[in-house]
Amino acid sequence: MGFLEKEQKLPPAVKSLFSSEKPYVEVQKACFMYGVDPDKGSPIADVVGLIFVGDVTLSDLPKKIAEEMSLAQDVTYGIAHHIGKSLFQPLGEHFKDAEKLVSEWQQLKSAGLMSEDQTIQKVLERDSWIFEIGKTEPEEREEKMSSVATVSLPILQALSKYENLGNQLITQERIK
Repeated sequence: MGFLEKEQKLPPAVKSLFSSEKPYVEVQKACFMYGVDPDKGSPIADVVGLIFVGDVTLSDLPKKIAEEMSLAQDVTYGIAHHIGKSLFQPLGEHFKDAEKLVSEWQQLKSAGLMSEDQTIQKVLERDSWIFEIGKTEPEEREEKMSSVATVSLPILQALSKYENLGNQLITQERIK
């Protein structure tokens, strides 16, 4: 079974997180936090994607990062800890060993070079498009539709209730 088929079969909560911008942002934050060039963080993102679809186990995250990136062991565990805590631990019902692994990795990690707030600032400076994400189109549409009230009335009743309903602006311009 291919990657896309595995992604389609994910539980809704896992699929929603996986297809959001959060994995990208958290990998970038982990890179900044531990002094890794974020432009070279794609191997980490690849491993994270494989963990989501089940091709790689979460327990292999530090090992895979070390193989792909040639980083010091304490930095590898720091990155794994941050990613595990922010992405996989909240989905504990799907990634059952996440809490235990994050706790183990915390003991083995080095201190980050930046605070969480500093890494957020760095990511936003680097990728300003994250500000533009906001609400998705379906959410905006749903919000607009919920604020619009549709009333069904006979025409005479509608004209009496809404006096300006029959008034239309007439112009000489062509209607497009």
